[in-house]
Amino acid sequence: MPDITLSLLEKAKEWATEYHGAIKRKSGSLYTQHLWNVLAILEEYNLPEELLTAGVLHDIIEDSRLTQEDVKEAFGERVAFIVSSVSKIQKPIQPDQYEDPLEKHRVINAEFYEKLTRIESQNFRFLTYVNKFYYSVVADPWVAFVKIADQIDNLSDVEVFPFAKAKRKLEEIHFYFWPIYERISDKQVMSHEITEPYEQIKARLWEMLERKKKELGVDLGPVPKQKKKESV
Repeated sequence: MPDITLSLLEKAKEWATEYHGAIKRKSGSLYTQHLWNVLAILEEYNLPEELLTAGVLHDIIEDSRLTQEDVKEAFGERVAFIVSSVSKIQKPIQPDQYEDPLEKHRVINAEFYEKLTRIESQNFRFLTYVNKFYYSVVADPWVAFVKIADQIDNLSDVEVFPFAKAKRKLEEIHFYFWPIYERISDKQVMSHEITEPYEQIKARLWEMLERKKKELGVDLGPVPKQKKKESV
C-alpha cells in the first residue's frame, strides 16, 4: 500500500522518478533534471504545495499512459487541471468533445476551430494547444506559473537544438505565449498574494527570452498586441 504520510510534493517526485526516470533530454541529461529545475524555479516564489506538485508533474500525461483522472485521484482536482492544461494534446479535440468535468468551462470557439482545420497538422496541433492553454489560464491563473517555469528552463539550453528548431521555440513564446501572459497582467485576474510573484517570474522569462534572442542572433520584432474593440 502507498505511504499515506507522503506529502503531495513527495508523492509527485516519486511519480516523476517512476515515469520519467529513464528518459533523456536532447542535452543528454536525465529528463527528471528538467522537472527538478522547474520545481526549483517555482520554489523561489513561495508558492503553494499544489502548484509545486503540478510543476513536477507537468509532463506526466504527455509522457506516460497516465490520464488526467489518474492525476486527479492521486493529487486532487486542481493539480490535475493544471497538469492537463499545460499538456499538449496528441489529437485536436472537437468543441463538442469536452465531456470531462474538469474541462466543462473550456469552450473552443467554433469559428476559430474551423480556421485551424485549414492549417497544416503541426501548426494545427500547436495552435489548438495555445487556445486551450489560454482558456485554462483564465480559469486558473496558476496554470501560467507552471508553463512559465517550464519555458524558463527549456530556454536555458535551447541552443542544443538545430537553429531552426531553437528559433521556433523562441517564436512560440514571443508571438503566442507572451501576449497571453501580458493579458493576464492587464486583466488583473491574479489574487493579491500571487500577483507580485507572477510579475517576477514573468519578468524572468522575458529576460531569458531576450538573452537567447541575442545569443542566437534572432530578431522577432515587437510582441503582438491585442486590438482594442472600438466603442460603438
